[in-house]
Formats: sequence, structure tokens, C-alpha cells
Amino acid sequence: SVITIWFEVQRTWSHLESIFIGSEDIRAQLPQHSKQFDTIDSDFKNLMQDAESTPNVVKACNKRGLFDELEDIQKRLAVCEKALAEYLETKRLAFPRFYFVSSADLLDILSKGNQPIEVAKHLAKLFDSMAKLKFHEEGSEPPKEALGMYSKDGEYVDFDRACMCVGQVESWLNGLLETMQSTIRHEMTEAVISYEDKPRDQWLFDPPAQVALAGTQIWWTTEVNLSFARLEEGYENALKDYFKKQVSQLNTLITHLLGDLTPGDRQKIMTICTIDVHARDVVAKLIQQ
Repeated sequence: SVITIWFEVQRTWSHLESIFIGSEDIRAQLPQHSKQFDTIDSDFKNLMQDAESTPNVVKACNKRGLFDELEDIQKRLAVCEKALAEYLETKRLAFPRFYFVSSADLLDILSKGNQPIEVAKHLAKLFDSMAKLKFHEEGSEPPKEALGMYSKDGEYVDFDRACMCVGQVESWLNGLLETMQSTIRHEMTEAVISYEDKPRDQWLFDPPAQVALAGTQIWWTTEVNLSFARLEEGYENALKDYFKKQVSQLNTLITHLLGDLTPGDRQKIMTICTIDVHARDVVAKLIQQ
């Protein structure tokens, strides 16, 4: 029973030691429990030094009061562990995407909150596709102003406004989330409005992939509705004409795929081709019915 509880205490102590002793941020946020852990740390190390001086396992484990001392340390460690869990929960409530990362990763993020470049290494765990940020670098000071974002595939998108990564990490990450959303909204608006300004196969290269895919769907829905409106006006071949247009658009994209494209553009066009095939089949069924 002594060895069992000793292993449990050692496991908990080794986990919390790097946090309460090694993290200045945690010590600042949990000063009372950090002092309490300092006492636990001292008691446990004294216990281990005493064990080192008694190489016989049976004698070391049968020292009077050892089990009670280990039990006391275990209870005090549980208090520190609970305080840490409650602290992390407040951070997760402030920025819910922290629920996506482990406690170890979250502690690393919190300890480096004033170093956006270091925090950015965890972005792929917090966001579906944002992998890193582009910072405005000037002088010797660590950059704090984010200008744009890179996806996992290497696609870059400029923010519609610069995002300042300063203050509490959960605060500037919320600001980053809002900037990302406003940027995509802005890109979406611009893309949908400019769709008819140039041929579709040229327009596809302008917006980011996510916007291009959504934009083509918006315009497909619009054009199908326009075809229905023309049907109501008495133009019987409205859907058939649109079907021919779809086939032509699809053939144009296939021609592009046979040429030289960047990996990102090739993936974008292949995905749009897949969506276009489905859209074409839907219109074909509408014509049959």
C-alpha cells in the first residue's frame, strides 16, 4: 500500500512540479496554491532524500508514519490539482476553442501568451484550417501585429484589418477569431459581387478556396432560380439552356486541370469540378421531371 500511494504521489507531483515551479504565469495567477505547492515540493524531496539513504525497500517502506505522510501529501496535491483545473476552466470559458486542446497544450499557450509566434504553433489545434499567421516584423521587438493567415495547405489570406496580439492570450485569440470571420465575410461579399465581372474560370483564381467554393454554390442557386423564373415566363428551354452552360463550364475547368497549376489552385478546381458534376446532375433530374 505504501509503494502504491508513493507511485501515485510521485506521478501527480512530477506533473504539477513543471507547472507550479516552472511556469511564472501560473505562479502569478495562483499565488496561494503556488506557495502551498512549494511546501509540498520541499516535503516530497525530503522524503525522497530519506528514501535514498535507505536502499533496503522493506525498511524504507516500513518507516513509522510514512504512509500517513504520503497520504497527507496526496491530499494537498489534490487541492493544488483542483485549483489548477478550475483556473484552466475559466480560460476555456473565456475562449471555448481551448476545449479542443489538452491541458498540457493549454498550459503551454498560457505560459507563452505574450509571445504570439509561439502561441501560433498551436493554431492548427484551435482552428479547423488556420495553421500560422503572418506578422508585421519591425525592429528587434517580437512581432505582435498579425497581417494575415496561412492554411494547412499553405494558402495565404490577408486580413481585412490588422489584428493586434497583445494582452491576455484568450482576449487576443478572440480578437483573432473575429478578424478571421470578418475577413471571410468581406472576401465572400467581394467574390459574389465580382462573379459576373469576368469569365467564371478566371474568377475562380481570385478568391480564397473556401470563398470560391461557397461563391459558386451561391451563384448556382441564383442561376437555377433565374431559370425557374424564365420557365414561369413561358421560356420552356430555360433549364436545358442552363444545363448546356453547366456542361460548358465543366469542360473549361477540365481544360484548366490539364494545364500547369499550383497545387492549391489544382485542388481548388478539382473540388469545384466535383461540386459542378453534382450540380449538373441535379439540373438534369429537374429537366427529366
